Amino acid sequence: MLLATISWLILNILLLLSGIEPIYATPPDVSLTKSTCHDACGTIPVRFPFGTGFGCGHPDFGRTIKCSSSGALQFSTSTGVYTISSIDYSANILILQDPFMSTCASMQNSGSFHLDSMTPFKYVEEDTFVLLGCSTTSPLFDANEDLCDTGSGLHICRGLYSCKGVTGIGLEPNAPISTCCVYDPPFAVGTSAVSNGLDLPKLQCSSYASIFGFGGDEGNPMKWQYGISLQYNDSYYSDETCKNCVTSGGTCGFSAIDQSFACICRNGINTTSNCFGRAELTEMMEGEGGGMKAAIGVRAMESLGLGFDLASDFRLKFAKKCPDSADGRLVVLDDSSRRDVVLPGGGGGVIRNVPDSIRCDKGDRIRFKSDVLTFNQMSELLNQKSSVQGKVPSGYFNAMFDLSGSWLNDAAEADHLAFDGYFISLYYLHLIASPLVLHDKVKKSVPSHWNPASLSRFIRTYGTHIIVGLAVGGQDIICIKQRPSSVIPPADLRGYLEDLGDHFFSDGRSPLLERKTRDGKQKVPEVFNRMLQQHTMQFTSITETSSKDGLTIISSKRGGDVFSQSHSNWLQTVASHPEAISFKLVPITSLLSGVPGSGYLSHAINLYLRYKPALEDLHCFLEFQVPRQWAPLFCELPLRHQRKKSSCPSLQFAFFGPKISVSSTQVGSGKKPVVGLRLFLEGKKCNQLAIHVQHLSSLPNMMELASVNSSVACQWRGSDDYESNEQFLEPVRWKKFSNVCSSVVRHDPNWLQGQESGGAFVVTGAQLVSKGQWPKTILHLRLLFTYLPNCTIRKTEWAAAQQSSRKSGFLTNISTTFSFTQRAVTDAPKQLPAALNSGVYPEGPPVPLRSKKLLRYVDVNEVVRGPHDTPGHWLVTAAKLVSDGGKIGMHVKFALLDYTPA
Repeated sequence: MLLATISWLILNILLLLSGIEPIYATPPDVSLTKSTCHDACGTIPVRFPFGTGFGCGHPDFGRTIKCSSSGALQFSTSTGVYTISSIDYSANILILQDPFMSTCASMQNSGSFHLDSMTPFKYVEEDTFVLLGCSTTSPLFDANEDLCDTGSGLHICRGLYSCKGVTGIGLEPNAPISTCCVYDPPFAVGTSAVSNGLDLPKLQCSSYASIFGFGGDEGNPMKWQYGISLQYNDSYYSDETCKNCVTSGGTCGFSAIDQSFACICRNGINTTSNCFGRAELTEMMEGEGGGMKAAIGVRAMESLGLGFDLASDFRLKFAKKCPDSADGRLVVLDDSSRRDVVLPGGGGGVIRNVPDSIRCDKGDRIRFKSDVLTFNQMSELLNQKSSVQGKVPSGYFNAMFDLSGSWLNDAAEADHLAFDGYFISLYYLHLIASPLVLHDKVKKSVPSHWNPASLSRFIRTYGTHIIVGLAVGGQDIICIKQRPSSVIPPADLRGYLEDLGDHFFSDGRSPLLERKTRDGKQKVPEVFNRMLQQHTMQFTSITETSSKDGLTIISSKRGGDVFSQSHSNWLQTVASHPEAISFKLVPITSLLSGVPGSGYLSHAINLYLRYKPALEDLHCFLEFQVPRQWAPLFCELPLRHQRKKSSCPSLQFAFFGPKISVSSTQVGSGKKPVVGLRLFLEGKKCNQLAIHVQHLSSLPNMMELASVNSSVACQWRGSDDYESNEQFLEPVRWKKFSNVCSSVVRHDPNWLQGQESGGAFVVTGAQLVSKGQWPKTILHLRLLFTYLPNCTIRKTEWAAAQQSSRKSGFLTNISTTFSFTQRAVTDAPKQLPAALNSGVYPEGPPVPLRSKKLLRYVDVNEVVRGPHDTPGHWLVTAAKLVSDGGKIGMHVKFALLDYTPA
């Protein structure tokens, strides 16, 4: 160690004498050295952006790919750990092997496979996914959605079903292929599966196989190449940057301070470019052993007064600088008087030339045990710690509890939350200037009127808040998420968490209490015991989930050696590798008093933080935040007695069933895009079936420019326009009575003949029609399509009405028919979907109780997408009627559009 330190000192002296400045220099025992980074894991070469140790490669890939102690390169997702068999760096493709995936040689029941959200990987479109042993009721076998390839995919099913291994999933060799489905990668499955993976229980299939090559013989499944191909994005840094680093003898990695690029050189000298010579000085250091501490201190000091996006995780790399400010700060600071600040906590760290308006206080070390709180209560608690008012979830809150960021969905899935952790603050930096004054450049950037383009540009540039204080150190926390299905009382849950924390933070010296019930049975859920098991792979966070108990436990660290599994060992590394762990924030809008347009900006920021669309979608999101209304309006519905009863076609689903008349009125939106559909029972007796559309009250600016010069006329099209062999008829109850046509109603591609490419048809109206003779009448859906030029479809998804339960069958019908009073509820209360509707009657006006008997035949739930459906600017492009559980319902196809200037 002494020899290494002397070598380090000599090298720095030579660098300084030659005019070369290191980015930061620390002795090898406290810095990242090349010995922790390897160029191979087993037999697989490991190159940037992948790495084999802490600080190697790119941090976004380090969360997913690890080199195990046995020398196997492994890929981790929420559904399991998979071995990487090969990596093609020229094509940016790697191959995964799922041990439970079926091949011709061996077939078995498979588990689900998902790619985690925000992952830098995506499925390779040329791969072939095959679902085996599927139920005939699987949502895959829907002829209207074209999920299964019934043409070229047949030989693949026949080939796999000819294998002897098919007996492993309960089938005989050469079994009928009616239970096999060949389709595109999972992101094309639509509503029948998770958008980023396979959910076999939901798809009602036994197993799956993924084929990325046929080995030159498509007729011999034994020669096929089985595995999951994933493509990754390596555009995080330019190829030249990493290439120059490797050429100079360094290893491409990232800085532990802000996770920015670092070229890891020998003897602990790390730079931002290469190991040849002079590197840009980005950190300030003074005092032996205080380099890392002073470096993060300088970065933290320079972040005070910068902008920040509350939807981002609380990390310094997300701070936003003012483009035209010398120091990047959004606020004006008096820097005429400066001083040197010695960082508390020892180590000799010194920050030079610190403005007097910035103060450095000594930190503290605390263990904080929260109560078991509801979702909104926990969000409000963490906001208070950051001096933020309200209960809107922050990015730190979402990262801490591993949430998706969708407030509506997260609040519905997380019934209670709690955490227990140590928060080590070495020192606390904060602004003391009062009052804070924004730069004129920031004030002039506020649009004076509602302009979504300017408002989104402001938020992307400056953020939503200003950093006025932050603590530097580390945190080691354990978090618990409890789903609504869990029956564990909050008091017991807090006791389990406290026992687990005592055990974790004492490195096992405090035994985990074995709480038992009165009859002596084990009371502690098994998921707590799994958290105590040793983990051979290195993860920055460890997650264990129990579906039985409805619990998810997350252990994570920030600052120090985040891969350390021992709390005491981690504590020793916090001082040498600290990180910003606590932010104090002030809303930008609170400093805009008297500035024209500040109210519009405040409204835009509130919408952005509430629904959290991606920044690249923020412009479109704000364009769509106009009032929405249903057509027809409730005041337009005929509720009074009609003097002359008009003849309306009717539906009857059983011999003794009631008749429901059908309203054939064309419902339009005035060429405004439709964002939702619903079936409705109109009339005084609520016995007339009609369709309603929800649409934007005004056209977004970008869409108005696109539609003003449109030369394609609006056109109606319905399932009754199709040929008889293209109409799919489904009975609601009895086949010999009324049916619904479940064919998808979409625009006719022939309408665009002679038109330039680059446009899309959206729905702007709807109508129901009934055709045929009693008793076998057929209900059809018709839609009005309007053409929008200068736009392209980015993504489409099918959606159905949200329902807590579906009941069908003879016994259910009897119980529903003869239940005139409310029955006692014996089951556990069901989780009701969260609602973001402040109307007096959010589900529609009150209707007579006697009319509810017809709800047995019609699903009147809305199928809509609003701002809470990320990214918040979905439009209806197609729809179809369905018969599900003895009810008439609707499936709606939504699309995201990308708009281009005319």
